[in-house]
This record gives sequence, C-alpha cells and structure tokens, in this order.
Amino acid sequence: MKRYIVFVSSTKQTLEEERIEVINSIIKLNYMPASMEFFPASNLTSWNYIQNVIDTCDYYILILGARYGSIDQETGLSYTEREFKYALGKGIPILAFLHYDPGKLPMANFDNKSKLFDFYEFVKKATLCNMWKNKDDLSSMVTTSLIQLVLNNPQTGWVKADEQLSEYISHPANNFMLENILNLLKAPYRENLEARVDYSYINDEKFLLVNDEVSYKCRSVNGSIIKLINWSVYASELNDFIKISIKLKKQDGKEVTILNENDFTGNLVDDEYRFQYLINDEWNVDNLLVVVEASYLIPIDHFISWEMPELTYQFTLTMTFPKDLEIFYVPYMLKYKDRSIKSRLGFSSYKFYNWVIPNEGLSWQFRKINK
Repeated sequence: MKRYIVFVSSTKQTLEEERIEVINSIIKLNYMPASMEFFPASNLTSWNYIQNVIDTCDYYILILGARYGSIDQETGLSYTEREFKYALGKGIPILAFLHYDPGKLPMANFDNKSKLFDFYEFVKKATLCNMWKNKDDLSSMVTTSLIQLVLNNPQTGWVKADEQLSEYISHPANNFMLENILNLLKAPYRENLEARVDYSYINDEKFLLVNDEVSYKCRSVNGSIIKLINWSVYASELNDFIKISIKLKKQDGKEVTILNENDFTGNLVDDEYRFQYLINDEWNVDNLLVVVEASYLIPIDHFISWEMPELTYQFTLTMTFPKDLEIFYVPYMLKYKDRSIKSRLGFSSYKFYNWVIPNEGLSWQFRKINK
C-alpha cells in the first residue's frame, strides 16, 4: 500500500498532548509522521537536518497555539515559522490548524505575542486554515482534512520494493490491479459486505445509541476462505459498549454463534476488548456468511471510521438517524468514485461497487442541521 510522510510542525511546549493526538491520527491512517519527537537530540535545532526532513515529506501540517517558539538566530524567525515558509516555498501541500481564539489562552502560555499574532495573520493569507478548540477537536479535523487532501492532491509517496507488482495473476480482482496487492491477489477475500446501522438519541441528545448489523460472504480461493475472525474495540473510542454477537451461517441453513458478549467487566485489557476465532474445517466453505451485531454509545459529534481488514469486493452502508442531523462522508479508497450515495432526512446509503484493499475505508460524521 502506498504510504505518505507527513511533517508535523508546531512548538512542543504547551502542545505536547495535541502533538501526540495528531501523530496518532497520522499513524492510524497508515501514514508516517515526521516530527521532532523522532529527531536525534543533536539535530533538533539543526536547520540543514530539518530542511532535509521536510524535503522528503509528501504533506506538511502546521499547528499553532499560544507560543511563537524557539528563535533561529540566523533569520530571527521561530523554527516553526521558518519551517512553514520553507514548505510553502517548496510547494508541499499544507494543512494549517490555528487555535480559534489564541487571545483567550492563558497569558502564561505566551512567549512572543506580537510575533505570534503576525505569524497567525501570515498563515491565514498564505493557505486555507482550520480552527481548533481542543485536542479531540484537532485530532478529528486532522484525520478528515488529511484524507481529503490526499484524495484531491495525491503525492509521490512510497511503496516497499517487495510489494511491486511483477506479474499478472488470475483472480476475480484482476480488473483492479494495484502495485501493492500482489500477495492479496493470491488469497481469499470478502464479498458483498452490508452494514445496517441505526442511530438514536440518548441522555439529552448528547450521545447516540448505535445498533448495527454487519454481514459479509467469505469467498474461497484454492479451497480456503479467510479463517481468522478478528474483532476489537478500544474502550476510549466509545462511551459505553453494550453487546456484541458474531454468527456463522452456511447456505444450507446451518448456523453457529461464536461470540455473544454483554458483560465486558474484566474483559478489557489495556483499554481494549479483542476477540479472535479460527474457523475450523467444518465451516471452511465458500460463501460462508458472517454476521456481526453490536450495540454501543458514542458522542453525537464522534468521527466514525471503518476500515477493511481484508480484501473486499463491494460494500453497502445503510443508516437511519435523527432527522435533525446531517451526515458528511470522507472516503479513503483509490476507486472512491465508483459509488452511489442516496440521502434524505434521517436516512443515508453509501454503496461502493469496486474492490477495497486492506486499510482503505470510509469515515463519516454527524452534524446538527442549522435551522
């Protein structure tokens, strides 16, 4: 899979938690962050080293808060401002995230207010800006904005040498040949993934109760389907997890429940609930149907992201939700235009007609309709 290097620029002091959130967001997208956290200590203020790192990057992210930052004695600019102007001059695609009202930040956080505000104004004139309020808000905006930027302005990126496509392989996906799916084309896959999701208000409309059912067919290649079923959730991603069940169904009507969990007490390890199941030979049949049902709570403004863990052919997402909400989709798939979207008040469906490779997927977020 093609990966991108993303440079993260900001002052470190007073933005430590925000930087960690942004770096984690980049990693979750399967991209590689380049930031001072990964620089050798001797090179933290070496302009030649910083310049070389920026030159290798595909995208550049700027985060501004209350501090102007350490001054580069050669130019009189902060390293953050010099980095930004260098990336701008090199034509590297930029995402800028500015605090929505730096004047309201604690005075103790400021180091050079005049130069900082001048820098704010320069950035606003130089590129489109996103305004952030807190680290969670920032993390969500970085994910959405970076996905959109990659789709609209793809850069060179890189692909591992051993992932280069060397020969044509006969497989149902041969009309969607990609340089980085050589190994996938030899393997079984999923087909016709259907997700039906219902959202309803709870707790004074601060949270959404989610009931979803996801099903897909396991298609065999060389006599075998994908045998490992791997399902996990992080407690920090949800306000409450209520239940989860997973069933296997054969075409002859025979079925078995392999997971039915509604008590998560003691099952969370390092804030994560993980379930793994290896399908035995009796259930290793073509067109085996896997059905996952789950219920959980999320904040109303939660940024939802679904990624395909396996090669998948076609998926449909159908959602019902309160009629005072509207939905915004952000696909991150190479063939994202091979789709149809149908929406009306309280309903939306998203159908994708092509192949989805691992780590590709779809994100969405609800927002209140302005009346």
